[in-house]
Amino acid sequence: IPAVDVVLLRLNKREKPLISKDSRSEYRDFVFYGFNSFKENLKKGFEDIFSYAQFKRLAKDLDFSLKALPSELDSTQWLGLFNYYNNSVDPKKRLLVKGTEEKQKFQHTGIIKINRTSIAKDWLGK
Repeated sequence: IPAVDVVLLRLNKREKPLISKDSRSEYRDFVFYGFNSFKENLKKGFEDIFSYAQFKRLAKDLDFSLKALPSELDSTQWLGLFNYYNNSVDPKKRLLVKGTEEKQKFQHTGIIKINRTSIAKDWLGK
């Protein structure tokens, strides 16, 4: 008898997506903005988007810490933040988020990414 655990995963496609086709790009920009603000936590990363009172309320309602990192939120919490942002944040503030994904992609063009565990010692041509 093998000493392994067996797992079976069944995935079913949703009949209706959680994010409409029209909002996908905006959602991706929102998440990119949250992950790429380079602040010590999500609250500080979104301080130009949400007021302190808004973010505090969202953290309480969506059950996450005010000091949470972007990677600590699950998909439901991200969706909750986005829904509030999409329905309640001033359009001028939303302009700060618009295009974040494309900006990140542009900034990363031309960057050579190297897996350090598999490169030759003379990778710089020395």
